[in-house]
Amino acid sequence: MENINNTQIINSGICDSVVKQVSGGMISIIIPIYNGVKYIDNIFNNFKDFLQNAENSLIFIDDGSKDDSYHYLTEKSSCYKNIQVLHKENGGIASARNAGLELADSKYIAFMDQDDDIDVDLLLRNLKLLDSNDADFLIADHCIVKNQIEKRCGNIYGKAVIDGDDLKRVAADFMTTHCAPCDEVLAKHNVKFISPTIWNCIYNLDFLIRNRISFFRFVDFEDDFIFMVQCLSAAEKIVTSDDGFYKWHIISISESHTPKYIQNFYKKRSTLNTWLYDKAVGLNIDNTKLKQFKNFLYTSTLRGGYTIVCSIKNKKNFFGKRSELKQIAIKPDKGVKVDFTRTNTAWSLREKIAVNLIRCHFYGCAILMDKFYKILKR
Repeated sequence: MENINNTQIINSGICDSVVKQVSGGMISIIIPIYNGVKYIDNIFNNFKDFLQNAENSLIFIDDGSKDDSYHYLTEKSSCYKNIQVLHKENGGIASARNAGLELADSKYIAFMDQDDDIDVDLLLRNLKLLDSNDADFLIADHCIVKNQIEKRCGNIYGKAVIDGDDLKRVAADFMTTHCAPCDEVLAKHNVKFISPTIWNCIYNLDFLIRNRISFFRFVDFEDDFIFMVQCLSAAEKIVTSDDGFYKWHIISISESHTPKYIQNFYKKRSTLNTWLYDKAVGLNIDNTKLKQFKNFLYTSTLRGGYTIVCSIKNKKNFFGKRSELKQIAIKPDKGVKVDFTRTNTAWSLREKIAVNLIRCHFYGCAILMDKFYKILKR
């Protein structure tokens, strides 16, 4: 069990033993920090004007950083009454975000990663849109920043309210395809597809509490997708917006962009697949789509497993990796097959070849192909 220090801020040297609390307010931004001291100044510059309004607040969760992040946060926060800082033992991003949800007491909440940015003016514009429509949450378009070039994603190209049968259809499609692909329902609401991300959304906190929505920890991956499945399944009304307030920075050395090795991937992925399938049955999805969903889950497991096994952080030798990949390739039942057509992102030719090799039991060939691919990329 991880240890959480319930003192929200312990000021380091300026005002000893000061505890700061946020008393209500309109919106809180939850920002997990892990070894992120180099990002803290940028975060405070980003929210300088935002913090001038007492109705707005920031919640920092230091997730057991090994650098000076926590002490620097407490120092930088000492002049603000609308900032909370919590230090806890390292538990991962899901644990950190849950800790932030427990501290939040504003009407709305949003999330930000430590190495990204938010356009505050667009955030507040979207907040007004959400509040005026009395919806459960808002999904906005977002921007991608790579090599200092900012590009709008374009997933959402207008503003709309989605509810009733349309929302039920979107929830089912999102779960069974990982993104709710473009179809007639989304098209009439000015949406190409819904991204399985949480940071481009604003949530009504009461909606999350009433429906007991939080970040699950039975797996240590797919955190955003699992959270969004819960939200879309429970929501009665959502708002979409083309005002992309979130700026997602693609940083090649970032931990979030480096494939990590996940211990016991097969067991964890099987648990996730069971949870998702049961959730789909609960949404009364027809048998044809349920069969397609099983194929999707199996195909996604192979794709994810291949990435995990071939991660540079997997220290197993060739035969250990081969054995692990063989276990991941086990079919849940005989009727399941690989289906490349219902996945959330485009497949590269390398991925298709690898998955077909795995399906044909050529596990070693798939691993060697990845090794040669990485050599050629150098």
